[in-house]
Amino acid sequence: MESKENFGNLEERITKLENLLAQKSGNGDVLEQIKKDKGITNEDKRIKHREKILSELKDNQGVKFYSCIENKSVSAYSILSYDEQELLNVDSFSAEKLFTAFASSERVEILKLLMKKTCTGAEIMQECGFKTTRKLYYHLNFLLNIGIIGNDDGVYHLVAKMCSVVQAMFMAAVDLDNAFKKYEK
Repeated sequence: MESKENFGNLEERITKLENLLAQKSGNGDVLEQIKKDKGITNEDKRIKHREKILSELKDNQGVKFYSCIENKSVSAYSILSYDEQELLNVDSFSAEKLFTAFASSERVEILKLLMKKTCTGAEIMQECGFKTTRKLYYHLNFLLNIGIIGNDDGVYHLVAKMCSVVQAMFMAAVDLDNAFKKYEK
C-alpha cells in the first residue's frame, strides 16, 4: 500500500516538474509535446469532459443549458442547471446587473471579442474601436466587478463559469432579432 502512495506522489512531482520546465523554457509547446509523448491529447480531455457533462445533464431535473467555447486561447465548458422555481425566485438586483452588462453596445463588443480570444486592454481598445482608455476601462471594470470577465496579469478573458450565461444572452439576442425580422415582413 505504501508503494502506491509513493508512486502517486511521484507522478504528481513529475507533472509539477514538467510544468515548471515548460514555464522556464518560455515555450508552451514543450508541455504540449510532453503530454503528446504521454498519450494525453486535448481531444482525450474533451471527450472525457463531454462524457462527464452528459452524465450530469441526465441526472439533473429542471432547466438545463450546456455550453462550450474552444479556440486557440479560450477553452471553457459550463453547465447551467436550475429547478424552474429557482429561476422564478431569482434576485431582481442580480438579474439587473447581468442585464445591465448587455445594455451597452461597447460591453457587448468586448464580450464578443473575449468569446473568440483572450486580449490585453490595448488589443481590446484597438479591436473594439475605443477612442479613450478611460471609456475602455470603465466598461472593463464593470464587467470585472460583476464577475463576467477576469484579468490575469493584464490579459482579459471570460470567466469559465460565465460562458454559458454569455452564450445564452447572445442566443436570446439572435432569437429576438429573428423574431423582429419575421414581424417586420
